[in-house]
Amino acid sequence: MWLSVARQALIAVFLAGALLAMVFPGVASDDNKTQQINTPVATFAIAYGELSNAQFAPLESQFYVPKAQAVWLKANINETRLNEDVVLTVERPLLGQVAFYHRDSAGSLSPLDGEHVSTSLRHFSPHLIVHEPKRLQHVYIKITSPYRSQSQISLTSYANYHSQVDNRLFASGVFSGVLLLLSVYMFATGLLSKRASLLSIAGYILSLGGFYIIHQGLTDVFFSYQTSLAIMQYSSSLLAAALGCCLLFFYHFLVRRRLTGTINTMTQSMAYGYLLVAAVIVFSAGQLAFAVQAVLVLVALAVAMAVLLQQQQGNRKEVWFCGVVWMPILLLMGLFAVGQLTRTMLLSTSLTHLLVSSHLVLLLGFVVWHDSESRRNFIKYTRVDKDTELPNKFALLTALEELELKNKAHTLLLFKPLILPTIKLNFGLSFANQYINKLFKKVSQQINTYGNAAIANPVDTEIYRLEEDVFAIILDGKIEVSQVEQYVCILCSVFEEGVGFKDTKIVDSLEVGVANHPMHAKTTEKLVQRALQALSTKSQNGQRWHLFDVENSMSSERQLQLSSHLKGAIEQNQFSLFFQPQVNLTTGKVFGSEALLRWLHPDFGYIPPDEFIPIAESSGQIFEITEWVLEQALHYQAQITQVMPDHVISINISGRDLNRRELSVQLITLINELSLAPSQIMIEITESVTIGKEAELKGVLDDYRSIGVKVAIDDFGTGYSSLAYLSKLGFDELKIDKSFVMDIETSKSNQTICKATCDMAHNLGSKVVAEGVEDVNSYIRLQAYGCDYAQGYFISRPLPFNEYISWLTKVSDSDDIKSFLVR
Repeated sequence: MWLSVARQALIAVFLAGALLAMVFPGVASDDNKTQQINTPVATFAIAYGELSNAQFAPLESQFYVPKAQAVWLKANINETRLNEDVVLTVERPLLGQVAFYHRDSAGSLSPLDGEHVSTSLRHFSPHLIVHEPKRLQHVYIKITSPYRSQSQISLTSYANYHSQVDNRLFASGVFSGVLLLLSVYMFATGLLSKRASLLSIAGYILSLGGFYIIHQGLTDVFFSYQTSLAIMQYSSSLLAAALGCCLLFFYHFLVRRRLTGTINTMTQSMAYGYLLVAAVIVFSAGQLAFAVQAVLVLVALAVAMAVLLQQQQGNRKEVWFCGVVWMPILLLMGLFAVGQLTRTMLLSTSLTHLLVSSHLVLLLGFVVWHDSESRRNFIKYTRVDKDTELPNKFALLTALEELELKNKAHTLLLFKPLILPTIKLNFGLSFANQYINKLFKKVSQQINTYGNAAIANPVDTEIYRLEEDVFAIILDGKIEVSQVEQYVCILCSVFEEGVGFKDTKIVDSLEVGVANHPMHAKTTEKLVQRALQALSTKSQNGQRWHLFDVENSMSSERQLQLSSHLKGAIEQNQFSLFFQPQVNLTTGKVFGSEALLRWLHPDFGYIPPDEFIPIAESSGQIFEITEWVLEQALHYQAQITQVMPDHVISINISGRDLNRRELSVQLITLINELSLAPSQIMIEITESVTIGKEAELKGVLDDYRSIGVKVAIDDFGTGYSSLAYLSKLGFDELKIDKSFVMDIETSKSNQTICKATCDMAHNLGSKVVAEGVEDVNSYIRLQAYGCDYAQGYFISRPLPFNEYISWLTKVSDSDDIKSFLVR
């Protein structure tokens, strides 16, 4: 708030100062005309060059000062016409010097000083106070300037002179004070807000103010005459500094983040180059020639023009504003340069004040306008997506909340273009955003056309961008399912029809999710959540869209709850291992067992692996679970081998763990610590995980085989294995999925699959394990097919460790486990 008030106050002060600076010089000029002593009181003559060779010619009042050439004026004062003190004034030429002399009794020139000439105003207002007209009847004045300038000489009363000087000092002081105050404000604001653009403007105004003070001779007011002479040497330095800060202004306001490459680098480099030139001039205490200064100005002007011409179409408003801001300065420089080249004077003091004041007013106006535009854009982009110009998430939630407050029925339709991520990857973000803009114009037109025809009191339907690739439409009022279907059809048809863009025909398909207020949710947050849940539902049977389903929602919530509880399941000993025996169908003896993970949650009860393993994989918690299973299973194996030395244990490994070197290291460590036989450890890998990864998988499996463990492919038959695939990887075991075994007695096709699998595996040098053996008939048939091992409920359900040990003890004395099982 205070920044805004300060800004408005500065504007008011600045405008007042500018008006004073423009008005007072004119008033002083009027006073000169009305109060000036009549010319018969004094006569003036002018001569150029050395005084010794001077040829004086009559002079009215105004005259020109050539560049770097002395001008001599001779004033003859008529003492009989004077009845009061008068002041002989000379308008100081640009950066020039004025000295007053008189002839002494010996006829030589002596400088006038002390009571006649004020040392504190020699540059600001060169003058001679005439107290003794008789003594100062003949006055000589020497004038020099580094530039071609215009000047004038006049004789006025002492009172009028003081009034004129006071007016000029006041106007110049206000103008200089406003410049200083404005530059300090810009510096402070730039430092506090860390905005280099404001710092560059502050530097520009400060340099321009110093340049103005020097050229107006105001240094005499603050410093001694000799110090003022020294300060005048820094005029070129301030000019270079002003040009450098000006280019920094262009860089920060117009170039940075909008132009790249040559223009950007050139503008920044030139800006700092000018500041370096300014520093060099200061330390060398030199003064640049007019031609060099002109070159600096022209180069800066060329760079600024290059920046303006390179601006994009969307920034033309700023470009034109910048052009207007600098037009007064360009006009000032142009008139000054023309005057120097043509030896004519086109600039007056009042015109100079007017142009400089106009420039500063416009500059401050640009800064205020630019800040206002920035705030307006910030406010705009709180509701609009910057990339696509679509209403954003905030705008969507605001619209939904307004409908919620009015308790109006409405439907939220979310859709996700499936090809959009691919477009971003292959063509880039800019192309994708342009594609969205072009396509959504077509979508919006067709949706509004349908809405105007099908809905009472229709309004234009906006398309919102909820997330990166998710967009939304709000259907206001009570909408039937058939109408929702029609909206979905319109959306899908537009995307499926495609749109031509840069010689590319882009065809897309959509995922659509729908939720209704108040049927599915009574709050905006819940409504968006329900629509997202519907959007995430996998399509089946060619469904184009999904309405929010409570059962799916409950399933999703349960998955989130399970995911949050998985971390503590290991720490709280909620996991356990069960063992399902495997029997050698040839010998009828127990061959080994498969270690199966079980989770018994205190609140949810028993949770099957088919439910929590995918959650663990997707959440990244499967690694810890696999390590726990491997460690527990091998510790149990060490105990089992004390009862059954040849026992083989099968351990399931998640596909996400295959490439983890830590797992193989853990396996080697446990085998050594527990003194286990590696050949009695079987690693089971699901078939679907291995498809398409043969080259990568072979190296991983070879690493496990180098340890000495064996590898089995689990759930064989549910994937897309080929003979070449099996031959290349060389599994030790193939486990026939239970879906082919459980109804083997009634299904001819499953009988064929099981027998063919056994023959194929044996030909490839692999053993076969049949899962899901439920009865003795299946057991006998698999024996006839030559199947090597069997497991299933006919043999035993999965057992806890202690029960498994007891079961092993009971069956160990049987010659054939089948006779034990059928008793």
